[in-house]
Amino acid sequence: MIKLYSTGCPKCKVLKKKLEASGKEFEVIESLDEINKVAEELDIHEAPFVIIGDQVLNFAEANRELGKI
Repeated sequence: MIKLYSTGCPKCKVLKKKLEASGKEFEVIESLDEINKVAEELDIHEAPFVIIGDQVLNFAEANRELGKI
């Protein structure tokens, strides 16, 4: 399952559009409490970020990888 941790910012919208275009199943997490919890656990300092399996991708990495799927 692909998870997009999103605050609704322009970068978040870019990743969401790429995920929608991919046809892959994904979940958008917009709860700031949940975003902060996961970000703290994974030592992530900015949103959006994407988790694909055990891979954690920041915006630049996700933008590049989602272009491939």
